[in-house]
Amino acid sequence: MATCSERFLSYDDICKRPAFDQNYEISPDNFHKLIGKYSFKERHICQVRTNKGICRQKHNNGWLGVSLEGVEALIGCDCAVNYFSAHDDFIREKNRVNDELDRKEALEKMSLLLEKKLETASYIVDLEKTVKEVEGKLSEIYNTFPNDVLSFLYDAQRTNNWDVFVDVQKFKTVKDENGESFPQESWIKSKLGKISAISPSMDLKRLLDNVTDLRKFYNSFATVRPDDLADIKTPKLKKHVKRLGLKDEYAQLIVKYNEEVSAFLKESNMELLIYVCDSNKEQFLTTQALMRLSGLKAAHSTYIDKRLKSIKDKMEKLFGGDYIRKSVR
Repeated sequence: MATCSERFLSYDDICKRPAFDQNYEISPDNFHKLIGKYSFKERHICQVRTNKGICRQKHNNGWLGVSLEGVEALIGCDCAVNYFSAHDDFIREKNRVNDELDRKEALEKMSLLLEKKLETASYIVDLEKTVKEVEGKLSEIYNTFPNDVLSFLYDAQRTNNWDVFVDVQKFKTVKDENGESFPQESWIKSKLGKISAISPSMDLKRLLDNVTDLRKFYNSFATVRPDDLADIKTPKLKKHVKRLGLKDEYAQLIVKYNEEVSAFLKESNMELLIYVCDSNKEQFLTTQALMRLSGLKAAHSTYIDKRLKSIKDKMEKLFGGDYIRKSVR
């Protein structure tokens, strides 16, 4: 397939063409063929004339057409739909340009990937290595924390509510019917903080599977020589380009998940989880878990109890030293 069609990203590039006339008016009646497509950051005037008059609306996207007189002019995307959609020559030309550009751009991308075989292969291998490391950290989180914390995490992922609330114990002096003063207890629901969100472990496992599949696919595809690309039909070529293009999407996801895990593993974040627990035992196990995940010794109950007390003291200072508990409301 010939690849003479062009994609224009700059209006200046079109203005430099000898046959282009920015004052010319092109119409379905004088249309001859298409040179290519344009996609500009800025908007430029459409040069289509119809029985309703000249368009003159500004568009970012459209087609560079040629009239029967050989003059080039812009056909805006809207006018192409409104006034040329029933024009057989325009439809045929539009399909030709799309097919040629699809193949041309797919060939360019595949050729570039094959020219950088080692670099691309190394990039994908590094992605797989990194996602394994992040997946390992996330799995350790889920395998280390006790049931109360896991229940909170699963509920938070489902509802997207990561807030931790506590009940603050308050006392005020009141008098009974005999005029005797006595302390009256009340509990005030208050927000303690917000847990840094983490994704379900299945998301990381799925990403790891996808990256591994991509590595295997590229290893098999890398045996293709640049000269062999001409024999690959456009749909299959585009499919290969799309699949290999996923490496950048996967890289962004890995960064996202790694940032999530790093933020979650901060001690100040994990300490909030003490107050999602329903029992002293679960608080103890949660403290033990966060100590292990922080790289601290957590083998002896004395160390764990001491750390748990220090966390509670720190949290209660946020409320003026008042006793706090997991909110029951």
